[in-house]
Amino acid sequence: LRTDYREETPLDKVLVLRWLRKSYLFEKVYATMFEDPFIQQLIDDFLDAIHLRQLAHCQALLAMLQEQAATNDKVAPWCDYLSGILTFEIDQDWAAAERIFTTLSRQPSPALPQGRVLYALGCTLEMQGRWQEAIQVYKEALTLPQTADDIAECVKLWKEIATCYCEEYMQGDGNHSSLRRGEEFCQQALAALEAITDTSPRLMWLQGSIWNTLGAIYRYSGQWAQAAICYRHDLAICETLDDRHGMGISYLNLGEVYHHRNGADATDEDWSQAMGFYQEALALLRQYKNSHLEADVLQNLGSLQQAMGNPQAALDFYQAAVAVIEDLRTRISAAEARSGFFATVIGTYSKLVPLLIATGDIAAAFDMVERARSRSFLEILGNQP
Repeated sequence: LRTDYREETPLDKVLVLRWLRKSYLFEKVYATMFEDPFIQQLIDDFLDAIHLRQLAHCQALLAMLQEQAATNDKVAPWCDYLSGILTFEIDQDWAAAERIFTTLSRQPSPALPQGRVLYALGCTLEMQGRWQEAIQVYKEALTLPQTADDIAECVKLWKEIATCYCEEYMQGDGNHSSLRRGEEFCQQALAALEAITDTSPRLMWLQGSIWNTLGAIYRYSGQWAQAAICYRHDLAICETLDDRHGMGISYLNLGEVYHHRNGADATDEDWSQAMGFYQEALALLRQYKNSHLEADVLQNLGSLQQAMGNPQAALDFYQAAVAVIEDLRTRISAAEARSGFFATVIGTYSKLVPLLIATGDIAAAFDMVERARSRSFLEILGNQP
């Protein structure tokens, strides 16, 4: 395993993994939970709509479900659960979503599968950088009787545990043993899927997300060729499913492989390939309003232009990334979540400030440092009891 890649890779690379939620939050309910087919259809339509990022339609469907909850107590937990998904996906307020899912986990309802609730809770913990807490929640979900008897549900959770280990490594909270554990869970999940004859889209999505996670593990281990193979597997699955958001993530990951695989010895061909993949990713991720990964792509394009000797173009991309990041930050309500989010994107600021100094814009560099410092300080104060 290489030991230097983590140091030369910005911490916000972790976001590539965080937003690949193909398998469960958006998944339809395959078991009938309600005798009333209208209620069941509303829930399924909501999950379809959130997957397609039809956010206004989701809000309208939730309002209709809330009307049903007035006369059917079993619908209320689903309303809370779907409200948590909207908080997670639209508001991107993970601390608030955590509170919703924590409450649901402590008040189980026969109408709402507990595995869904724990999965969602684990996702909110991941988004806040609380890897070990998320792993424990996923392991708790694995002990549920309905999960243990369903290999596909186990696979989903194994994949998320692998993702946590990879993120833990990238944030500097783990070591190479974290990557090895993550690889083991990915291989376990892929082997289990090979034994399943079901080729439905939901399992294809799941398989693609595992390839994505395994690709990240190989990339952070410096095994570039293996990483590219994994990402191309994921891209092929996304193309088969016409999953354009997933394609955007795959293009971003492939761009990073070509961008970094030869380090200081990168060739014009490496840069050209990386640029093409990044531009494809940017167009698709903007289409689906994934601001987190939009910022990631913009930062990568800045880094690429800087390596190619184009400082002004690099500045433009870095500043565009900072604008997206600061807009995102204002939409996170909890101070702890804002602080955790800022820690994952500080790499963008650390790239921009030295470049401003190198180009002679000392005043702008000082202003950027002060902005970053004041945000961090205020959020630390906000976390005090």
